[in-house]
Amino acid sequence: MIIFYVNNSLYSLSADKVPSIHWEHPLLFDKRKDFEVVLIGLDGGVKLRQSTILSKKALYDKIDSMPMRRAELQEN
Repeated sequence: MIIFYVNNSLYSLSADKVPSIHWEHPLLFDKRKDFEVVLIGLDGGVKLRQSTILSKKALYDKIDSMPMRRAELQEN
């Protein structure tokens, strides 16, 4: 999991590994918004985008509903 905090032009990254994401891509970070949550899948696609705070439960529910995660859960 990667957590990427963006505040104006400053950012910090918390990750086990960094995928090949184009950090300046306009579809990922909209500089006109004060706050935005963007969930990016392993394929680099945007899976969730919202401008309100996302609870930890809602985040994990969304992740657990993704096909790759569902396959992982079925294996274990």
